Amino acid sequence: MTTSLRTSSAIKRALAEEYAYLVATFDPKHRERQATNAIKKRLAPWQCAACGRRPPEVERLEAAHIAPLAECAETTPQNLVLLCKEPRAKPPGCHTLFDSGCASIDEMDACRESWTAGRSSVLRDRMLLVFQQHGPRPHQQGHLTKELTNLRAQRNSLSVTSPQWHDVQLSIAEVTRRRARRDALSGALHEIEKVESRLLVDGRARSRFHYERAYINLLLGNLRQAFIDFDEGRTILAQSSTVGNRWRWAAHTALLAQVSCIMRAGDTAGGWSWNSVLRQLADGLGKARADLKELHDTDGIGESELRNSSRWVYNCLVHLVKPDLAQGRVNAARKRWDEAAKYWRTMDITSGWDAGSRSNLLALYGQIALASAASEEDARNALPYLVRALVLLLGLRRQQPEGVRDLLFGIADGLRRVGEGTRGGQIMAVAAACVDYSSWFHPSVPTADAA
Repeated sequence: MTTSLRTSSAIKRALAEEYAYLVATFDPKHRERQATNAIKKRLAPWQCAACGRRPPEVERLEAAHIAPLAECAETTPQNLVLLCKEPRAKPPGCHTLFDSGCASIDEMDACRESWTAGRSSVLRDRMLLVFQQHGPRPHQQGHLTKELTNLRAQRNSLSVTSPQWHDVQLSIAEVTRRRARRDALSGALHEIEKVESRLLVDGRARSRFHYERAYINLLLGNLRQAFIDFDEGRTILAQSSTVGNRWRWAAHTALLAQVSCIMRAGDTAGGWSWNSVLRQLADGLGKARADLKELHDTDGIGESELRNSSRWVYNCLVHLVKPDLAQGRVNAARKRWDEAAKYWRTMDITSGWDAGSRSNLLALYGQIALASAASEEDARNALPYLVRALVLLLGLRRQQPEGVRDLLFGIADGLRRVGEGTRGGQIMAVAAACVDYSSWFHPSVPTADAA
């Protein structure tokens, strides 16, 4: 296979019957659904745990996984809770609100305790408030198209010499990058070249310009330019003591670590060593945590600042798993994964939760399970985590879905270890054709670095 696969839909088409086989054989969703239905009959009291309503006040009650089924959580009575489901209602039922990230796993755990003890809960009230302020999150491509239209109208009402015009143009480049179109990245690069960074309002805006240009170049495989821009943005932020700049510094640092990994694989000079990656990521985690604490203690800070600082604490925790795993330190990787998962349980959409993070965390769990597998049975038990992560990732319909190359190579290795080498080889051929410059274990290496 020589075609370069750049979108979720193209990768799914290339996998073809292999994808259907993986889902039918290893995806635990159907099996766990059957177990859920069996346990549901034993759950009590027969009312929604989050709002106390019961049919006919609500359309129906469903057994919801607290630690989500999407993360291959176990289907046990302790991990299930009754929540109301109202598909046609506005606002939606409690199950939909929870699945949309309006409450954390820890909050739903506490809600379950109250429910089983017969105490009333006000969790629905909080979830409704979160939903009204933040949800549903605009991951769908239609939302991005609408957002892009609105931004262009806003830009066209401004003077091209004003800082505001360039700030809006920067947002246009970012939204263009996030679209799942074949020409999205070239279009984003074209849009960001219209921005004159010297006209942006302040250092934070200029650092955002370097971050976005670097991200676009990273996804295009222009590694040297990406490294230069991430580093320049980090330098700008380091020169300011303004609260909120530390989590932004951590964001640049995490992506510099990612670029370094690919540069090393391609024998490109200038990237960090593994020791530097670990040290820099740990430093970034510390800075993001310090920012989050200070932001919590500061009056008048916008919710987006708190959400993004929390998100980059989580992202740094996840990134720190990867160097240990790449170098074979499986026990260390598992401990770091546990720390990231513990933090994930506290998150909702007000603190950086998003649907895409599930597949990344789940894929790493599967990679760790596969790396520590001592038998064919161990390898077979690791595959459901990797396959469920693949289903989630490809369901997001993204341009160059990040992590898919590592994920497919992991699945191919797992199939080989359970005696399905031929099928594993076919999936490995698809993996090799995927263009994914976010990989840490099997990175795409550009044939010609344009920077």
